[in-house]
Amino acid sequence: MKNIIVCCLMMFVISVSGVVVDVPTVPMSKFVDGESSVNKDFQSNLPNRARTFKIEMSLNATLTNNVQIAFGMDSVHEDGKLAAEETDLILGWDCGKWFLQPKGLRIRYDSVVTNFVAGQRTLKASIEIYPGGEVKAITFNDNGQTFSFADFKLQDNVSGLKPDDWSLLRVTTRGADVANEDVSIKFTNDATLIIIQ
Repeated sequence: MKNIIVCCLMMFVISVSGVVVDVPTVPMSKFVDGESSVNKDFQSNLPNRARTFKIEMSLNATLTNNVQIAFGMDSVHEDGKLAAEETDLILGWDCGKWFLQPKGLRIRYDSVVTNFVAGQRTLKASIEIYPGGEVKAITFNDNGQTFSFADFKLQDNVSGLKPDDWSLLRVTTRGADVANEDVSIKFTNDATLIIIQ
């Protein structure tokens, strides 16, 4: 019995280790198009082994608003604000569809929501990372349903998908409709140790 308890405790400690970053709410816009943004710095602080970088974004999704989260490193201007040239990935909602823009921001991949009804939606993205830092897999989930971006191929975009290098994110909202966005990111260790004696 004692061995079972020790095993369960070790599994619990290792499975939940990680870093969670809650992003502040975007302030009210001062512009006609409703654009506003907030920047947040973060650090993974996890050992160099298999990890998962998780993104969760809830918002009031409508056909007239845009909510996006950009990831990168404040390496060019070093001003605490994520600029386009410092961005490695943008993921978000745009007027009835989810979109993904890899590094360079020249190509955009869309996933249209079928039978769309305006209201609260939650996007979850999970990026699995090899111990060396390379991305193993990336998955997307919309309100509990797995989906993908047409024509997006991970092998063609690996160079910009390096969560270990990211240290700054920027959430931007646009449009007349209230976004009610709530964003959080999480680094977790995927290692699970099971001891059988």
